[in-house]
Amino acid sequence: MPFSFAHHFSSANTEPALALYRQSFRPSPWLAEPYAMIAVNTICADTDEHADFLAGPSELSFLRLRQGRPEPLATLDEAAAYPWTPFEREFARERYNGQAKGSPETVRGQLVDLLQRTRADELMLTTMIYDIDDRVRSFELVTEKVASSLIRQDS
Repeated sequence: MPFSFAHHFSSANTEPALALYRQSFRPSPWLAEPYAMIAVNTICADTDEHADFLAGPSELSFLRLRQGRPEPLATLDEAAAYPWTPFEREFARERYNGQAKGSPETVRGQLVDLLQRTRADELMLTTMIYDIDDRVRSFELVTEKVASSLIRQDS
């Protein structure tokens, strides 16, 4: 069967999980070769700085969840006003290690690197952006300026 991994939840375990899947794979009537998809958190904006700003609510949500205080997704203003300690800031930013966040050029490089390292056949992009228009814009930028460079040209 195909395999899907929630990279956006546990990026450190993605490559070991895919290696185990590929090592254990046995062909079936439904699938002759391994096929893997990974879900990756992606925030794409016109600039790296704007993507960092849009990630604020997601970072705060992740911090609160890990502190045992899950709350609804904060607004951009609430996240920007939060009095981050240096430890909290580093902890929240580590959430994006191995994910994709930034301008189209930055996101392209991050996703290309992820695909090269994991050899995933498919990506599922997810995002936690507060404003729906910013969320739609993120996916538009990925579609218009990133996606074509991710498509494999198998021959």
